[in-house]
Amino acid sequence: MPFQYIHARAILSCFSAPKDVIQSAYDALAPGGYLEFQDPVIPMKWVTPPPPDCAFVKWNQLSLEASNAGGRAWNNVQHYGRWFREVGFEDVHEETFFLANGPWPEGETDEAKVQRMVGIWQRENLLEGLEGMTVKNLARIGWEPEESKVLIAQVREELNAITPGCSYRPYNDVVSVWGRKPLGKGKDAMDESA
Repeated sequence: MPFQYIHARAILSCFSAPKDVIQSAYDALAPGGYLEFQDPVIPMKWVTPPPPDCAFVKWNQLSLEASNAGGRAWNNVQHYGRWFREVGFEDVHEETFFLANGPWPEGETDEAKVQRMVGIWQRENLLEGLEGMTVKNLARIGWEPEESKVLIAQVREELNAITPGCSYRPYNDVVSVWGRKPLGKGKDAMDESA
């Protein structure tokens, strides 16, 4: 039975051929069904320039280099909308939203309070997955596990030092892309009305 809705998030490192995965999802959807992908844009960004010796900047650069070397590019998010359209999705929408890494957003508005709380959760998610995302990935460019663990410890220290209002302000743009499989004709249309 075909699906009406397929959702995937945080998959930027999962596939060597993301467009093929989009095609597979398209094929698995019923006419009129929706696919949605949601992923962070890599490399991450900073509101103010980070220090020149920033371990988190180094981690971002090396992670991207290694993911490209391993054939699972972490910067494919920028292509999702185009790939949705190329495989045949209609009414494709792309929305970008802000995600702080850490509780640095300032202010007492409800929005600032929510951004701080979400920033705390995002930092915890990143800290939980940091070793798993790094050791195997950096091995693709010749890093030994112990070298990776030293870099991971430096990144953890920097991320844990982020406080409300500090000058070290990393964030991600997160992209949500969704589209609808066209309504079918002939047999598909009859199946849909059944």
